[in-house]
Amino acid sequence: MKTEIPTNQLTEDEVLQRLEDCKGKPEIIDEVYSFGQSLMKVTLEDIQRIDLKAASLAAYCGAIITLIVSTQGIWTKAVNPWTYLLIVASTFFALTAAIFCVYGLRLQRFEWISQKEWLESSCFDSLDKLKRYRILTIWGTIKSHRDVHRNKVIQVRKAQSFLVAAAISLFLALVAGLWYYNLNHGFWSATWH
Repeated sequence: MKTEIPTNQLTEDEVLQRLEDCKGKPEIIDEVYSFGQSLMKVTLEDIQRIDLKAASLAAYCGAIITLIVSTQGIWTKAVNPWTYLLIVASTFFALTAAIFCVYGLRLQRFEWISQKEWLESSCFDSLDKLKRYRILTIWGTIKSHRDVHRNKVIQVRKAQSFLVAAAISLFLALVAGLWYYNLNHGFWSATWH
């Protein structure tokens, strides 16, 4: 199944055509090359940031699951069926979020500049030719990293949504549990007398 290229992205043929249009314009090639290096650095930083966010969300998932498991003895005795259902839902949402986090953090294959591309001997006769070739390899690396980044973002967004659902369910379970406890134990009436 072929994935559609977003309209603001170029195909390899379009990159080659644009590089061909720049032949004999070394100042433009220098600028494109320099900007490509900066863009590759930003792309790598973006992937690191999304990995850090996924790891942070996984830690929050773990905290919610740990809280539920460690207090299981209390809530299994003191809750009504609705509260119990909310706690189970919160656990399910937190586990699902954790799975998406782990899926987003998994190692993925992406293209990188090979030694052969770095030292492409057919380009050693001209600095302009070498830079144009390296611009193409930088483009391929950035494209590959952006595809990986896009997939990671999708997983982290899903994880974030499920984590919010887990937190809301847990909060509602706490409110419902307190409400149930107060109705059965007369907390409010004993406090106000």
